[in-house]
Order: sequence, then C-alpha cells, then structure tokens
Amino acid sequence: FSFKRVCQIFLIVKGMSTTLFFLGCTVFSIFTDVITKSVLGQLPLPITLTLAQFSVSALCGFVYLHVLRLHPPQSIDKKGIKKLVPLMFFQATGFLFANLSVAAVAMSFMHTVKSCESVFTALLSYAVLGHVYSPSVYASLVPMIVGVSLSSLSEFSFTMWGLVSGMVSNLCFASRSVYSEAVFKIRLLDDLNLYTVVCAGAALVIAPIWVCTDLPRLLSSEVALSPTSTWLSFLLELSLCGALHFIYNAFSFMILSRTSPLTHVVLHAVRRMIVIGFAIVWFGTRITFTNVLGMALVFAGVFWYAHAKAAHAHAQAKAKPS
Repeated sequence: FSFKRVCQIFLIVKGMSTTLFFLGCTVFSIFTDVITKSVLGQLPLPITLTLAQFSVSALCGFVYLHVLRLHPPQSIDKKGIKKLVPLMFFQATGFLFANLSVAAVAMSFMHTVKSCESVFTALLSYAVLGHVYSPSVYASLVPMIVGVSLSSLSEFSFTMWGLVSGMVSNLCFASRSVYSEAVFKIRLLDDLNLYTVVCAGAALVIAPIWVCTDLPRLLSSEVALSPTSTWLSFLLELSLCGALHFIYNAFSFMILSRTSPLTHVVLHAVRRMIVIGFAIVWFGTRITFTNVLGMALVFAGVFWYAHAKAAHAHAQAKAKPS
C-alpha cells in the first residue's frame, strides 16, 4: 500500500462514518419528535418534558463518560463553569420554547419556523460581535422570512403562541451559537463532555421554573394523565424521550467535530427537511400548496445562506495579508 492509497482509504472511511452519523442523527431526531408528541399528548406539560430531557441527557452523558468510560471524561473548575452559565441558560430556554411551540402547533410547522434560526444568528452576530457579512448573506435571509410568513398564513394548526415560541427558541439558539464562538476558542472541554455539563446546567435552570409552574399543577391534580395511559408507561416513555434526546444531540456533535461549519449547516437543513416530510406523513398533517411553497422558500434561503457565508469566509481569507 502506498501512502496515497492509505490516505484515500482513510478519507472513504471518514466519509462513511460521517454518513452513518448523519443517518443516526436523522433517525433519532425523528424518534425524538414522535415520542415528544406522544408524551405531550398524554400530559400537556412542556416544562416537565424539557426538565426530563435535560435530566436524562445529563445522566446518560455521565454514565457514558464516567461509568462505561466509552469516551475520555474531563473535569472543569468553578471558573470554567461560570463561563458556561450563559450557554446553559440559552440551551435551556431554547429547548423549552421549542417544546412550548410543539405543544401548540404541528411538528412540521414548528420545524419550518425553526429553520430560520440563521436570521437571528446573522443579526446577533452583527449586534453582539460586530460581524458584517456580504450583501448576499443578508439577502439570503429574505426567502426564509417570506417562507415562514407564507407557511404561517396557510397553516391549519397555526396559533400565535406557537409561532412566537418558535421564534423565541430561534433567538435563544442563535444566542447560544454566538456565545459558543467564544467558548469553543477557550476549549474548556471537548464536545461530548461540554454537552453533558451543559445539559446538567440546563436542567438546573429549568428546575426552579418547573417547581413554580408544573409541580403545583401536578400536586393539585389540575392536569391529569390521559385515560389511556398509566403513570408507569408514561414515565418510561418520558425517560425514553430523554435518552433519545441525548443520542440525537450526541450524533449532531459528532458530525460537527468531523465536518466544516458549512457542511454541518447543509446537513442540518437536509435533516430538517427529512424530519418535516416524515412529520407530515406520520402525524397526518394537512398541508396546502402555500405551505409547501413556504417550506421551499425557507430551505432555499438556508442553502443560499450557507453558500453565501462560505463565499464570504473565502473572500476574507484571500484578503488577509500572507
């Protein structure tokens, strides 16, 4: 075997692993959506669901890292944890409002709204970091905004609360992305260790909200479990939802560590398209031509945005003095 041949084999294996991770991320994302809707159908308490997702994810991460030792565990001091607090807050609120949106509207519509997260990322990057992109990057945001507007106008399950919750979730995740740039430069932990710590912190953020909102409702029997469900089966399904949530996000982190940010954005968009298509079929969501046109515009904007950002980064790299 020549050195060139060995490199070619390595690239093929790396490409296959990325493809498998993408398939895993997509499949477990679909499973998570199905279980999430099922859990909310049995007990419509999104805050309880969010707390369970983060708690079980943190537990899964701890077992994976510290018990099974399938990945090298890392430690972090109090100073490092303080730097992660904003990340924990944005992670917690991002998923909380996403679950609030899922509880209010169809899963496919929520994912359509979530697809325009790039709009908030671009605007926050300018407002917070002072990053100015090319006109093409900002122009790509227009079809995303128009697409979500069209989908909203023709969405059968539309509620203003569902739309607003999805948009707030976008704002939280965009804030997480902007803040993550600084965190990843410091490199406090590797991806999997960081995700586990952030999940544990996010659970602590959600816990007091849950104590003040859902816990009193559960204790007073203000909300009741679906008549067709038992508490044992519900708690098992809730735990499964948290475990799937961990696996799906773990795959996502593995993809990010093996690909460029541009490739990750494109794969993320493709995954969301597949998830939306599955959600429409699985949940029997009624859609119109305007819905489809809106979704198409959103994803056209996402791909345009990824291409424009890559071109902008390439132009900046060429402009730098060697």
